[in-house]
Amino acid sequence: MKNNSDGMLFVRSFRQVALLCAAPLILAALTGCSATEQKSGAAKTAFRNFQKSLDKMDMRVDSSIRALDRLQSPKTFDRDDAYQEFVTEYFNVSADAAGVRENAYFMREAGVEYFIIAQKEAKKEGAEKDAAAVKKQMDAARPQYDQLQQSLTSARDIYKAYQGELAALSKQFAKGHSADQIAAASSQINSAKARGADLKAAIKKVQDDTNALQHILEKTK
Repeated sequence: MKNNSDGMLFVRSFRQVALLCAAPLILAALTGCSATEQKSGAAKTAFRNFQKSLDKMDMRVDSSIRALDRLQSPKTFDRDDAYQEFVTEYFNVSADAAGVRENAYFMREAGVEYFIIAQKEAKKEGAEKDAAAVKKQMDAARPQYDQLQQSLTSARDIYKAYQGELAALSKQFAKGHSADQIAAASSQINSAKARGADLKAAIKKVQDDTNALQHILEKTK
């Protein structure tokens, strides 16, 4: 697996979601034909799936930190097994990055389709109130959307750093992971665990900001 590529998948996914997650929800107040309602439902489902991918990523970071704890613990008897667990969790983090990318793709597709339908409905006769409601939602959500952008940028940077530290440890321990070799790398392990804790905090901030944006959009329907 190409670690740099995996990191960029997660980075691009976050950027795509930042740009696209607001549009389908901002327009969700429109109540035109059944096609619009169907696209609205699809957009909301894609949004929830993105939230679930964040939850999964948070749990995966937890697992990778626990794997580092086990590898470093003097009570660990089977260090080969502990090392394999660490490698597995390291690759799982990368796999979940690809999962975020997939959810961002579905988010984008659902958002674009809903946007097209909603625009057609807004242009129909008597849809002026709907258009005004859309603008009201946009104005209300803009400050929180900007905050979400900042949180996504921070999470992106921390993720890249964490993935880099895991990659370095994986390469180092592939050459040997005896108790002495693990002890010699204690500072690097502790640094990676601290970076993982930072990433968890950053993901939590993204989750909170995403939920806050959804609340604002629902409140201003």
